[in-house]
Amino acid sequence: MGNFKSEFYFTAFKKLKKAYLSFAQDELKTYSLSPNEIEVVSFLKGKSCGSEIAREFDVSKTLVSRSVSYLLKKELIKVENGTVDKREKILSLTEKGKQLAEEIEDMKDHFFTKALKHFEDREKQVLEALLKLLLRNISEIQTV
Repeated sequence: MGNFKSEFYFTAFKKLKKAYLSFAQDELKTYSLSPNEIEVVSFLKGKSCGSEIAREFDVSKTLVSRSVSYLLKKELIKVENGTVDKREKILSLTEKGKQLAEEIEDMKDHFFTKALKHFEDREKQVLEALLKLLLRNISEIQTV
């Protein structure tokens, strides 16, 4: 690989994630949500089950289940039995949860507006294209 410095990439991605999580917690502090709970609410645009959420965020079903329990107590989501498989639990947002989901989307936009403030439009397009390529390469690694 020559002069390729993989540690720089790992460090940069860790710092980006840490900065985002800190920003999200600060922006949404009135809700007292964990980072995982924020992601669950953000993911639930329509209806979904816990296993889909666990797969999307690459976390355990147990962690999703714990977050679902907290979100139920906070009346941000509701649970219904599956129509095909009665054991399956279908999650959806309550009205309060939908309002929070909108706030989360605004918070994400605010974060990236700040994070990318010195980028030109073309640089943002290049970054997006490179990230898509990186994600495609990673998905190929994971299917091997």
